[in-house]
Amino acid sequence: MHNYKKFLFLGLIFPLLFSLELFAFELQLVSAEEGVKIFNKDLKIGDNNEDVRFLQKFLNKNPATKISSSGTGSSGNETAYFGQLTKNAVIKFQEMYASDVLQSFGLKSGTGFVGVATRLKLNYLLEADNKSSSKSVVANSSSLSKYSSKSSQSSQNSSKSNSSEAKKLSVVKSSSSSSENSTIVRAYSTSEYQVSPGKTVILEGEGFTPKSNTVHLGENNSVPDLSASENGTKISFIVPKDLTLGEYSIWVTNGNGNSKSETIKIYIEVTDSPSERPVVGKVEPSEATIDSEITVSGKGFTASGNSIYSMFGNIMNIPSLDGKTLKFKASAMQQMAKMNNEKSAKNMPIEVSFYVVNENGYNKEPASFKIKF
Repeated sequence: MHNYKKFLFLGLIFPLLFSLELFAFELQLVSAEEGVKIFNKDLKIGDNNEDVRFLQKFLNKNPATKISSSGTGSSGNETAYFGQLTKNAVIKFQEMYASDVLQSFGLKSGTGFVGVATRLKLNYLLEADNKSSSKSVVANSSSLSKYSSKSSQSSQNSSKSNSSEAKKLSVVKSSSSSSENSTIVRAYSTSEYQVSPGKTVILEGEGFTPKSNTVHLGENNSVPDLSASENGTKISFIVPKDLTLGEYSIWVTNGNGNSKSETIKIYIEVTDSPSERPVVGKVEPSEATIDSEITVSGKGFTASGNSIYSMFGNIMNIPSLDGKTLKFKASAMQQMAKMNNEKSAKNMPIEVSFYVVNENGYNKEPASFKIKF
């Protein structure tokens, strides 16, 4: 069974992410009232939607962050596809505004991933360009710094007392390339933390080639000739049946290079009796009120010590009698109760994303339900 200390990163990373998400949510509330177009979801390489086109148009306004000088992606020729050129432009944008976007996460180089901090900066600049607006959207760099620095300081204090556990955190400190056509291979996470020999694992990252990827498990074991998903972000491989039980670091090599890094470290434990990480199958009701009892159905829940992590507040130590269900009320989330008292989101359905966390890990994809005040 996983040692609970392996998941102390939740206490280090989640406060920063959720405080930024909460600020982004407040921005979204005001922007919805004003009819201002904003970036309200994460974007990454391989995405194909109109938000990407909007992003390209915005980046093309600045010669320092333009997608391309001519052809596909250039001004007037923006597309809905987030490819390598778009990623390179995002990296330039992130490094241009490093103090707002990167420093709070301890990063020195852009990642090319449009997450919450990058979206906040984009939205702030969008508002600055919106001269015709009669009201000001509540977003500025000092507010971002207030949220991020407070959580970052909390994370730093926690990490000092847990430095040995923090060594295993997968903190992404990527480096940008000077060539617009270069592709860097990186591995970010695995579908399982513990797995039996002979079982399938999905490795997520970027820069994977259509064929001829090799997954390395430690220095002396590898699985060669693997194909990747169409957008080059996933590789599926089978753990060798004869692999000695134990913990292994994982990295990928292919024609784009080697993902092995001192700053991005991924581990997997090969064991005959793997623990089941939390999996959320259903959340009922899908739309609730502040006082409704929320039932989460799934598997991998422990008898005690399950917690809900959300940008609206955390609920700790929820029991599960059968290992398949959890019950809680949204009113137990601190920020949710505050919003209800202040009537700040009256008649507006709010989507609440959350993670279930226990000693075996956390659900890989966030679950969600809606609250209507």
